[in-house]
Amino acid sequence: MSSYKSVLKNVSLLGGAKVISLALSIIRNKFTALWLGADGMGVMGMFNAIISPATTIADMGVSTSSVRNIASSENDQETARQVSAVKMFYLLSNFLTISAMILLAGYLKRKMLVESLGTWTIYVVAFVVAFSVLVTFCTSALQAKGKIASLVMAQIYATVLGSIFSLVVIYFFRVDGIVWSLLIGAMLGLPVAWYFFSKLKIPKVKMTVKESFIIIKDLLFTGGLVTLAGFSATMCIVFAKVFLLDHLGLKVVGYYDVSVAFSNVYIGLILQSMGTDFFPRLCKVVSDKKQMFRLVNEQMEIGLLFATIGVDICLIIAPAILIGFYSSDFLEATTMLRWQCVGVGLRVLGYPLGFLLMAQRRNWAYFALQLSFWISYYLAITTGISLFGMKFIGIDYIVAYAVYLFFGYSLSYKKGLRPSPLLIKIFLFSVISEGIILLLLFFLPDPYSYVLSSVCCVSVLGIAVSVLKKSFEIDVVAKILSLYTKFKAKVNKNRLRNH
Repeated sequence: MSSYKSVLKNVSLLGGAKVISLALSIIRNKFTALWLGADGMGVMGMFNAIISPATTIADMGVSTSSVRNIASSENDQETARQVSAVKMFYLLSNFLTISAMILLAGYLKRKMLVESLGTWTIYVVAFVVAFSVLVTFCTSALQAKGKIASLVMAQIYATVLGSIFSLVVIYFFRVDGIVWSLLIGAMLGLPVAWYFFSKLKIPKVKMTVKESFIIIKDLLFTGGLVTLAGFSATMCIVFAKVFLLDHLGLKVVGYYDVSVAFSNVYIGLILQSMGTDFFPRLCKVVSDKKQMFRLVNEQMEIGLLFATIGVDICLIIAPAILIGFYSSDFLEATTMLRWQCVGVGLRVLGYPLGFLLMAQRRNWAYFALQLSFWISYYLAITTGISLFGMKFIGIDYIVAYAVYLFFGYSLSYKKGLRPSPLLIKIFLFSVISEGIILLLLFFLPDPYSYVLSSVCCVSVLGIAVSVLKKSFEIDVVAKILSLYTKFKAKVNKNRLRNH
């Protein structure tokens, strides 16, 4: 399957899983809030505030580095060696994490939980982390072997089962059941993930402790840098929010959070596909420079085309998004959200460059690239707000990604990476379409701005469909007609059966 069709297939699979997860999350949160109230939701939030960093520390980025090593294994024996070493790491990591959390239970309870909750709840949380890490081990192996359908099914089954049983526990035990609901959700995820993992039929292999630790050392080096880059990103966002709070107030921080969250929903789906499918395939061809660079260009081409469609639509419906999901009070964030969408659209060009460096084991270059983005972002948002005020928020993201793309291409240009002619055309198409829509929305009065920008967006969609057919050999119209024909035939068949 071509890279183009693989992206389309996996976006559909992962998109379906995400929609199901989102729907279940909304239902679960609705009933949880109803049964627990604000205080109970606060308790759950504090438990999650412990679980999230603890899981990150226990993982140490090995979930990412193991995907690279397993995917690039030359034979089943090497795959088995890598999986065995990763399994040993996670078992050791779980032992150390549980031990540390038990030792620190008193301190964590005093600092992060209310008095009515016992120290024993931290012991339970430690096992929530342990089960979550073991689930990550299974899903990382599925990802590395390219079993996307199995990965998606594992996520769906785990989400459904976890949601049902967690709600039952919360309904009967209310606040006292929160920690148990978290444990049950994590526990149910493991047998589901292990079932799909076992279908990989990875052979057993005998390894000495020394051999395992040689592999683990390599995994931790890459994983440690990935974790450090993630930590740098987290701290940068915290500092940016503090700056916003000090200079523009709490309301603007709320606008910022909303614009960041919504601008990443659609693009996040494309990027999730990249991380889940593209990265393992890139690792498998890392020795073939020509094929590797072809994959990078193909991923950027189709990713940018889909991103352009989504960004153009979001630019137009930005006010409706803010009113629909929040209220008219958030309309002040419209311009911020629009600029943020444009900046986030550039991520589909930046992500493949980061994956390319990781696949090539250029770990320090990867770390420097990620750091360049977040430093540029912080400098852009602080300088821009100091000079131009709130209206600069969102533009800072565009500036930071321009720096990221320049630095990323500089690192890979020396190794032979060149943008394909098709990628350049799609990039120009993206810039022109987004530029025209922004000009119409900013300078024309309503409703003319929305009417003309909508006409422009429909034209963009038509051109994109044409490009998909001619350049990517993906006939969207034919697929839609085929699905409609099948659906119609099924409906007619059911009617005849009923008669």
